[in-house]
Amino acid sequence: MMINIIPYSTTFCFKGASHSIIINTDKTKVYRFENTYLQSICFNLSNKVIPSDSDVFNNFLLEEGMHFEAHERDASLFLRSKERSMNWHEANGDIIICLDKYTALNDCYVKFIEAAYVAGFNIVQIQLYDEVNTIEISKFIRKFQDMKLSFEILSSAIYSNEQPLIDIFDEFRSIYRLCFFSSGKFSSTFDQYGRVLEYVDTPLSMKSCGNISSKGFVPTRRFITLAKNANSCLYNKLAIDVRGCIRNCPSMPMVYGKIGESYFEDIIKLTHFQEVASIRKDDIEICRDCEFRYICTDCRAYINKPEEPNSKPLKCGYDPYSGEWSNWRNISNELTMMYYDL
Repeated sequence: MMINIIPYSTTFCFKGASHSIIINTDKTKVYRFENTYLQSICFNLSNKVIPSDSDVFNNFLLEEGMHFEAHERDASLFLRSKERSMNWHEANGDIIICLDKYTALNDCYVKFIEAAYVAGFNIVQIQLYDEVNTIEISKFIRKFQDMKLSFEILSSAIYSNEQPLIDIFDEFRSIYRLCFFSSGKFSSTFDQYGRVLEYVDTPLSMKSCGNISSKGFVPTRRFITLAKNANSCLYNKLAIDVRGCIRNCPSMPMVYGKIGESYFEDIIKLTHFQEVASIRKDDIEICRDCEFRYICTDCRAYINKPEEPNSKPLKCGYDPYSGEWSNWRNISNELTMMYYDL
């Protein structure tokens, strides 16, 4: 009877146009191979079974804790079990609130977040684009202390006085990340609870989102499952810009309502809101041929062909057909760059 090398349930294999990857989600590691090499050792990417034709490759998988050996009948049972375990599980929801000195965090915001929390939205990201009243931010976060909400605060060091925000970070354990942009340095300091105080040199801007790079890959089982079933950036995401307009993302052009005038429950049921959040990597041109498609974040705010919703992210410089990375600005259409004012 044939002996098969069976990947564990934490091992995933995805094929692209020129390369394939094997992912160990236990270690969040990604291993990349040319397709010709995998074909030479009879690596079967469709049903996740690897006939043991290459001792070197099999030993590599064994050393990395990614496989076990099984008889053919046991392999078929494992594959059915793994298929069931990959059934879609809904992701937690994110709400992004953008603030400037003119934005008032009134009760309309509180009621909106309370309604979102009931629907499973439990992460709130606050983006500060101006010098804001930190006392109001503290009062705002305090109103949700009886809920299991997690907060993230992003602020530009150009506009903000750091210490009042650090004091808020110290006061509320529900804030898991405080990041100062345009700080002139890069550093991360974790506390005993795993919360992080960060400084980065990049600017905080509506136009800075959507950059695709290997540094942003998320090789986890949960993210892979999300990317296979929905948009890896926009699913269960909702943003409120500095004027109170409600969008999928602060950088997206479509407005679905306004805070104080629209209800959360009505917005998430809108057809277009759901359609954009349902665009998978398998639906996107070029991305569907990429080996990284299920561990890569997506961006619908800046796309290669603005008139085509399923166009490749503009700010991705990877070519899955050659397997090479380039600076996305060097390969982007000038008219598209002008369209987005980049």
